Amino acid sequence: MSKEKLFPYLEVLFAVIVWGASFIATKIGVQEVTPITVVWLRFGMGVIILGIAVTVRREFALPAKNEWAYFALLGFLGIT
Repeated sequence: MSKEKLFPYLEVLFAVIVWGASFIATKIGVQEVTPITVVWLRFGMGVIILGIAVTVRREFALPAKNEWAYFALLGFLGIT
């Protein structure tokens, strides 16, 4: 199998492993700290990782001014 065809499979495998491991990590984490602490730690790690990915790919763009209210509503409703 060529590298071009193998790489997407490796990416999917990595995502599945990380996703599955998050349940184990959460179960262990809530034994040591409160659930809200685990949520904020996951959120913080996600912000850092996605921030790095956006910076490396140079894909950061702010929404247009007329879209801010729409995004604020989505955030208020908990749609991420």
